[in-house]
Amino acid sequence: MIYQSGASWAVGWYFVPIANLFKPFGAMRELWTASHAEVDKFGGEAPSEVKWWWGAWISGNILSSVSSRILLMGEGETSALTLGNALGAVSTALILFTAVLLVKLIDGITSAQRGGVTAATVFA
Repeated sequence: MIYQSGASWAVGWYFVPIANLFKPFGAMRELWTASHAEVDKFGGEAPSEVKWWWGAWISGNILSSVSSRILLMGEGETSALTLGNALGAVSTALILFTAVLLVKLIDGITSAQRGGVTAATVFA
């Protein structure tokens, strides 16, 4: 029997093409709002912490992909190497920023859950 809970798909969506662009954001948004005992209105505004984290994650990955393609297609041209390496450096900085934001998100969720909302309530 395959285990098909929402928690397992929160990780699994990262590996599904196209869905990996928005489903992990929704899972983190749901976890954040449930942990903070907020009502999750999917048509409403997402928490800024989640938006910044996801925006940095997507931007860093897109820039990394563009950088790799420029370096591969540039065939050793100096301008292509310069641009590709510059974009690679920016994408690395964004991914590192994403890691810092993720630590803050996890800390915020953990603090909220310790403050009264139980894990059983969040994952119910």
